[in-house]
Amino acid sequence: MHLKLNTILGAAKNWVTDALFPPVCLVCGAYIHDPKTGICDNCLSKTPINTGFFCSLCKARRPNFQKLCHSDGLIVGAASDYNYEPVKNLIWQTKFKKIKLGAMALANIMARYLKSIQLD
Repeated sequence: MHLKLNTILGAAKNWVTDALFPPVCLVCGAYIHDPKTGICDNCLSKTPINTGFFCSLCKARRPNFQKLCHSDGLIVGAASDYNYEPVKNLIWQTKFKKIKLGAMALANIMARYLKSIQLD
């Protein structure tokens, strides 16, 4: 009985919280169905995703970690371009505003990146 009451109270609390503070995308503000994602499908699909590793200086794709262009450049494996404003805002919200949901949105972007990596 106690477990059933806790389940009912937990569901009621979630319903009230969602009604007063609906889960919204941290990028565009649109309503999202899964409050744990932090980003809507539309914004996630618009986010440019890198398809592999690249040179930090000239952005040339560097398959299998080969340094072919700049001896002083780094091989970078970033999920998206940090200069893309929505990604920059998500990082800022997570790092400086301590919005934990921003980490989930960034994790979703990183998951897309890891699925897209093409090692030659």
